[in-house]
Amino acid sequence: MTLFMPNKMSSIVCPYRGECAGCSHLERSPQDEANFKIEFLKSALEKLGILNSDITYIRAPEQGFRNRIDLQVRGRNCEENKEVSRQRIGLYSAPDLAGSKNREVINIESCLMLEPGLDHLLKQIQKLDFPIKKGSLRLRSFAGTNGIWLDFSNEDIKFLLAEARNQKSKESLLSQLLEMGIVEVGQRRKRLTQDFKLVDSQLEFWSETFLPANRLLDNFSPMPLLSTIAGFSQPGSSSNFLLIKESLRLTLKTLEEMEKTQEGPPHKKASWVEFGAGNGNLTFPFAKVFSEDQFLALEYDELSLEGLERVQENSLFKNIMFQSGNFQKNHFVDLSHFDRIILNPPRSGIGDFLKPLTTSPHGPAPRWIIYVSCYLESFIKDLSNLKEGGFQLSALSIVDQFPHTDHFETVAILRR
Repeated sequence: MTLFMPNKMSSIVCPYRGECAGCSHLERSPQDEANFKIEFLKSALEKLGILNSDITYIRAPEQGFRNRIDLQVRGRNCEENKEVSRQRIGLYSAPDLAGSKNREVINIESCLMLEPGLDHLLKQIQKLDFPIKKGSLRLRSFAGTNGIWLDFSNEDIKFLLAEARNQKSKESLLSQLLEMGIVEVGQRRKRLTQDFKLVDSQLEFWSETFLPANRLLDNFSPMPLLSTIAGFSQPGSSSNFLLIKESLRLTLKTLEEMEKTQEGPPHKKASWVEFGAGNGNLTFPFAKVFSEDQFLALEYDELSLEGLERVQENSLFKNIMFQSGNFQKNHFVDLSHFDRIILNPPRSGIGDFLKPLTTSPHGPAPRWIIYVSCYLESFIKDLSNLKEGGFQLSALSIVDQFPHTDHFETVAILRR
């Protein structure tokens, strides 16, 4: 178990400390925060009867690592702004001692957690006038390109489009945003053109995964991944690298142990199924390490699936097949055809994906799962169901992609 002794508080000097809810653990030292998160996870596991868990803790950089941020916008037409003198673009305020949910938006002009390019974009955004009521805003910066996603009401979007088309100048909000980067609008992720039309979504390189050169995991090469601005990706490249490396390390370690105990024949070609392939963040590194194996990557989002297939074509991966469908609820896959499972679900968890497996604990393969989770509540729920299906927790790590916050990523190996 990785344990750190409590020391001094974090040395980060943030002007919003104690005011912004974004970094609620700045008062803790990195060592104390590690202890806190390990004990919090152990407590959740103990409620399932899982005791004496050996947990490894891996921490992302202290600051300057995020290339994506989601912000709240309270524009000048927002009723919440009547008591303040200006619009607000930022994060929610920290809850008060009474736990009130009526939290304001704290205006954030700069954030120490952001990579320099993204922080510069935030500073430029703060100079603009948002003539809307309220909404949310996603900013990205990757490989020198900026991305901006406006998740506003239909009423506000119509107003902004009419303003831009009528003014015929660079003074409108949308004109200024287009000068800064690529703009997507609304839940349908429409692309905004230079003549202020909304067209179908287009995939761009907004994040990257990392391909290992060998099973020693001592050398990796970055590989860009396609998505929309509004699509999912990990918060930053440096923290994502830690997640990928630890996922592979635990997998290789477990398979080595299984070979030693003769639970699995050595050098056997295996078949893998991945739930929640997303943009391929885990798909491609695993397919690279286990290049002789076959992979079926399952994904619900059609745009993500398109991105996966395009990246595969350009990178010459021959051992991956893709399938679309809502695998949380239906489109069941015959799991008996697979040796190993990769679970990388959304916050809501795996749903009924493994129901055929957990209801037949003495059934056929697979008997080995790696589960990568970004949300502890759904992870614990799924772990409880897997436990009833005969699976036992074999290895567990925290990859703290969100230092100074309540959140963390878990990587777990389960066997039966």
